[in-house]
Amino acid sequence: MHRESLPADQHEPLLASILDWTGRLAASAAGGGPDGIVVRKLFVAVAGLAIRLSSPDAFGQPLSTVFDLLARAGGEATRPLALEFAKILPEEVARSGLLGPRKRALADVLRREEPVVCARVGESVGRWQAGARGDVQEAELVEGLNCLEAWIAAGALSAEFVSSHLSSTPVPLQPTDPPHLPLP
Repeated sequence: MHRESLPADQHEPLLASILDWTGRLAASAAGGGPDGIVVRKLFVAVAGLAIRLSSPDAFGQPLSTVFDLLARAGGEATRPLALEFAKILPEEVARSGLLGPRKRALADVLRREEPVVCARVGESVGRWQAGARGDVQEAELVEGLNCLEAWIAAGALSAEFVSSHLSSTPVPLQPTDPPHLPLP
């Protein structure tokens, strides 16, 4: 379906419906249930619709909205999923091929969400450093670092912004296991 084939008055109701389904399936997906793939597809749909809405301000805080939705749906267990959405959003924006004013408007939306990304990634690193290093926390840390990489790669987050906002949560550089390198 092409953006122009969906009437503008249908954009926001469709977004509300996709967000509703995302929330319904998130708790199951966070628990390792079979809905994980569906939730990821819904994340791509949410990001795509946010990109294509008639006005970027119609969904001006996509990360905050989805983070709140997931927290209500599944609490702490959905933290890795939230970071996965935060990774998907800038990737989809980068792939959108938008130009000119529309691209600048979306860049502004992402720029407003920079503190949200850095705060969530910082929390994930902090939780991991605090010794809560179970499987969930490790998955959260990995998703957080992948999210950060996606934002920087998409040009949505500067390395300077990251270093100034994450400087209070340094990541130790000591590996827990020796690297397994193939021998020549």
